[in-house]
Amino acid sequence: PWYFRDLFEQGYPAEAGNAAASRRAFVKCMGEFGNYYCNQYVDGHREVLSIVSVEEDNLLAAWRLAREHGWWSSVIETMQGLRSLYQETGREGAWRRLVENAASDFIDPETEGPLPGLEIEWRVLTEYRARLARSERDLARGEHLQRMITEWSRNHVQDNSLPIDIGT
Repeated sequence: PWYFRDLFEQGYPAEAGNAAASRRAFVKCMGEFGNYYCNQYVDGHREVLSIVSVEEDNLLAAWRLAREHGWWSSVIETMQGLRSLYQETGREGAWRRLVENAASDFIDPETEGPLPGLEIEWRVLTEYRARLARSERDLARGEHLQRMITEWSRNHVQDNSLPIDIGT
């Protein structure tokens, strides 16, 4: 965001003219905000939704840049911030489009399993998809996706690589 420009140039003078570094810093910052907003909401601080609504355009811009540059964890982190806003404001269609658009970044179309190296992000996105299926009363699809998550989680419990908590 424009209000971070002076701070960025002051803290990183060598990178000030480097657009790629600026974009990466912006995406990383918005991803951290996304996680923070999600955690605050899950902890019962509903007033955070007013902040998220103001930051929605920045979170979406960061989400697009993250996808464009392959910064996969930031894709999920920015989505974390938007999830509660969209669900609480009756914008499930916007949330569904976001999830569906990101799906091709993480999901092998042949198996519906994770693309190599994106297992944790796949796990979170698949949980989003399962919740959407259940909310749409597509219980068979929701169960199928939940079983995939459960099987994957069982296979990875020994290596402590389970994904971030996506809240309730």
